[in-house]
Amino acid sequence: MTIYDKIRNMKTMLIDDDEWIRNSMSIIFENEHCYLKTFETAEEALKELEQGKYEIIICDYKLPGIDGLEFFRKIKTKYPDSVNILITAYGN
Repeated sequence: MTIYDKIRNMKTMLIDDDEWIRNSMSIIFENEHCYLKTFETAEEALKELEQGKYEIIICDYKLPGIDGLEFFRKIKTKYPDSVNILITAYGN
């Protein structure tokens, strides 16, 4: 069983301001028949979360506006059971 088999019936959200990352991840998830919805900003993702829960939330650390850490702080009380993954490609 692959990781994709395990998450196939879960809703996954990706927040990243890099269009290439969003598009690449969308292609991978689509090829594996997994649900992924992408957002460019944390503010867009917060609006989406008002509509419903996501089991897996992947968020870039460095974003315009609200950064990834602040985003996870804002949602942790309302969505304590979601799997939250913070990523970054930011270097020194």
